[in-house]
Amino acid sequence: MTDRMTAAEYQALTKTKPKKRSKYGNVRTEYGGRTYHSKAEAATAALLDGLQRVGKIRSWLPQQPSFPMPGGGKYTADFLIFVTDDHYHVHDTKGYDTAESKLKRNYVKEKYGVFITTTDSDLIEVVEHLYLLT
Repeated sequence: MTDRMTAAEYQALTKTKPKKRSKYGNVRTEYGGRTYHSKAEAATAALLDGLQRVGKIRSWLPQQPSFPMPGGGKYTADFLIFVTDDHYHVHDTKGYDTAESKLKRNYVKEKYGVFITTTDSDLIEVVEHLYLLT
């Protein structure tokens, strides 16, 4: 007896699933040897590199700090920015800022005392153009 598969079995095994489009149409983008979740996030990283070069910030990390939310969820920001040795910002890149995201940031501010800054889409477009990320 030989081991054979039917045409239907072969098609089922080789069938590739179509890539799922991200919720907001993000395109993963590489910058500085790291892949970011979107072009906007990569543009923010480029902006942070520029700010670090000219001495406006000490350093930054693409840490994605997370904050527990009620009901078991969490709010995850994109960057941790060190302005001085004892002063930092948590930063989130938003191509489109939803009402839910605003509520979550307000909760983080009230509960944890952490203000999360955001980059809006206009600034992102300028940075993308300057660093030729588009």
